[in-house]
Amino acid sequence: RAAAGPREEALCAAFAEVLGLDEVGVDDDFFALGGHSLLAVSLVEMLRTRGVLVSVRALFQTPTVASLAAAAGAEQVVVPANAIPAGAREITPDMLPLVELTPGEVERVVASVEGGAANVADVYPLAPLQEGVLFHHLLAGDGERDVYLSASAFAFDTRARLDAFLAAFQQVVDRHDIYRTGIVWEGLREPVQVVRRCAELPVTEVVLDARSTDSVAELTSAAGVSMDIGRAPLLDFHIAEHPGTGGGWLGLLRIHQFVRDHTTMETLLRELRTILSGRVDELAQPLPFRDFVAQARGASESGEDERFFAELLGDVTEPTAPFGLVDVHGDGSGSERGTLPLPDGLVVRVREASRPEDTNPAMLDNQAWARVLAAVSGLDDVVFGT
Repeated sequence: RAAAGPREEALCAAFAEVLGLDEVGVDDDFFALGGHSLLAVSLVEMLRTRGVLVSVRALFQTPTVASLAAAAGAEQVVVPANAIPAGAREITPDMLPLVELTPGEVERVVASVEGGAANVADVYPLAPLQEGVLFHHLLAGDGERDVYLSASAFAFDTRARLDAFLAAFQQVVDRHDIYRTGIVWEGLREPVQVVRRCAELPVTEVVLDARSTDSVAELTSAAGVSMDIGRAPLLDFHIAEHPGTGGGWLGLLRIHQFVRDHTTMETLLRELRTILSGRVDELAQPLPFRDFVAQARGASESGEDERFFAELLGDVTEPTAPFGLVDVHGDGSGSERGTLPLPDGLVVRVREASRPEDTNPAMLDNQAWARVLAAVSGLDDVVFGT
């Protein structure tokens, strides 16, 4: 391994802390060690607080400690500070350094917020992936099933436990700006997300049929398949007394993909457990989502990502259609989902197979899935989303 200087040592320590490892070497690759995009943002923010300036883009391009140390400080997206003062009675365009809006557009944005200007904490554009989510939301139409709205059911043995859970969830909403955010697009040149200073967790109580054989399905049906994405937070709870349990309750959390993914859901549940166990002082300082948006858009505005994908996919002339099925209709509500846990021995073999190739199990899974798609589509070059 190469010798480590002070900057390399700082990067090794940060890599290890973010990834939960005992030790990281200067030649180790952040993503091969299990890193992903959200951990990348956490790493960049941690390094910034320690005086090492790197961009998310630089981390993706130079993911080893040695290469990142050489690139550190060479390319950094400077994120201007939030310019909206607390208690502002009026929001003006100059208070929004991350987005260009006219006074009329600012009025439209403020009018969408309950409590008006006094409840506007920040306004900034969508991250690139959020723009894709908005496209699919608008494609579905009003009241239609939103494919990016997910639901999770929780069971509580008493109403007191449910109430404590909801109170803890409100604390999570209060801590994180992304959970106090709604989306505004009508009448604007580009969509924006608006952070509220205060946003109350919506809770709706439902009365279930005592004769129902599937209370969770009934609660899910009552909650619906769409959500008003202009409101905040972009999550809600539907609760109901669980028939036949002697005082038990059900809670259905609906949360939109605008504000979550698999990793953030794990973080949310971990914070809830910490709060419910009375260890609030152990919670980490929340990272501002505006920094991630600025970093992501700063990288995409260079045009390099467009050039990269144009070169990679420019010769693709037909979709990867399994069994030739390209004319598929419906909103996906008729699909069924199954989970098949892999045997422990196979899991070990997958991890062992990925290590010598300097990759990770997820990339190996993608390669296997590509082979499946190639077989069922009759194509040698397949394109799919993950």
